[in-house]
Amino acid sequence: MVIPQYPPPVIGGMERQCHELARALASSGLKVTVISGRTLPDQPASSVEAGVQVLRVPFPRRRWLRFPVTTVGLIRTLIGQRNEFDVVHVHTMSWFGSMATLLGKLLGKPVLAKLPTGLEWAFGRRSLRFAIFRRCDAIALLSPDTVEQFRTLGYPDARIFKITNGVSLESFGRAEPPAESAPDTPLRVIFVGRLDPEKGLLDILATWSDVVAGCERPVRLVICGEGPFEAELRRAIIERGVEDSVELRGHVPNVQHELAAADVFVLPSFIEGNSNAILEAMAASLPIVSTAVGGTPLLVGPEGADWLIAVHDQARLRALLLRLLNQSDTRRQLGDAMARRVREHMAIESVAERYRAAYARLAAGERDLVGAESSGAFDGIMHA
Repeated sequence: MVIPQYPPPVIGGMERQCHELARALASSGLKVTVISGRTLPDQPASSVEAGVQVLRVPFPRRRWLRFPVTTVGLIRTLIGQRNEFDVVHVHTMSWFGSMATLLGKLLGKPVLAKLPTGLEWAFGRRSLRFAIFRRCDAIALLSPDTVEQFRTLGYPDARIFKITNGVSLESFGRAEPPAESAPDTPLRVIFVGRLDPEKGLLDILATWSDVVAGCERPVRLVICGEGPFEAELRRAIIERGVEDSVELRGHVPNVQHELAAADVFVLPSFIEGNSNAILEAMAASLPIVSTAVGGTPLLVGPEGADWLIAVHDQARLRALLLRLLNQSDTRRQLGDAMARRVREHMAIESVAERYRAAYARLAAGERDLVGAESSGAFDGIMHA
C-alpha cells in the first residue's frame, strides 16, 4: 500500500481508512506493507503498527526539496521490496501516488489505485496525474456517479472495482438498538467531522432556531470536530442566538461515546467521498440526514434515500430533522435500517475480503475480472 501519510498519528479520513483496511487484511493472514512519508521527526523509518509493516521514506518540510528527495526514497524502497509484494495499492493519486504507480508498472507489478473523491475534485481530466491514473491495471471507485464518469471516458468496466469504505463494527456497532430517552431529556442531533465551510454547518445553524421551536422536546445540536472554520461558526452561533442549544465540542477522543448518546446524525456537506462519519453513525444505529453528494446515496442506500437533501436546501433540512425528532418510531426504524445496511455491506472485515479477492485477481493476471469482486452495496443502485 502507498499513501503519503500513515498513522500514527491519524491524519484524516483517508489515512484512517488505509489503516483500518491494512489492519483487517493483516489480521486475515495477508502480508501487508505500507510505504508512506516520514512527515514527523519522531516517526521511525520502519515500524510495525497493529501487525502492519510500515516503511517511511524521507518527506522534507521544505516543498522544493520534497519531490526530488521523496521520489528517490520511493524508488529505493519499492525496488528494495520488489520481491516482497505482488500488488501495489495506491490510496490517492497525489504526485506521491502517481510516482508509486509509475514505479510499480516499471517493476512489472499490477497496480490498483483508489479514487476517494469525485473525478473533478481529484484532478482535471487533462492532467498528467489523470493520464497515469487511467493506466492503472484496476481502479477502486466509491460512488455510482464516479463509476459512470469512467464508463463514459471509456475505462473498461471489467477493471472498475466498485467498493465502499469500511467501518469497525467492533468499535462503533451496537449490540442492541438505542433505548428511548426520558421525555424531559433533550434529544441530541450530532455532527462529526472537520470544521470546514464545505461541510454545510452554516446551513444547519440557519435552520436551528426553527428546529428548536418546532421540536416537541428539548433538543441540542452537538458539533464534534475541529478545523479552520471554528471561529466563524462561533460567530454564527452568537449572531443567531442559539448558544443555549448548540455545543461546539472540538476534538473528542471517544467519538463512539458521542454517537451512542445521540439521536440523529446530520451532515449537509457540499462534497463527500465515502464519509467515515456517516459509516460510524450508521454502525451506531443512528438515522442519517445528509446531502445527496458523492458516495452518500450509496452508503445509506434505498433505505435512507428519502432522508437526503440537495445542497443548501435548508427548508427540507429543517423538515426532515423535525420529522425525526418528533417521531420516535420513525427515528428508530431508520436507525435500524442504517445499522442493517452497514452490517451487510460495510463492515471492515467484509470490505477487506473484497479487496483481498481483487488483489488475487490482479496477482493472477486477471485484471479484467477485478470488477466481479465489487461490493454488493452497488446492487440496485448502479445503472446497467
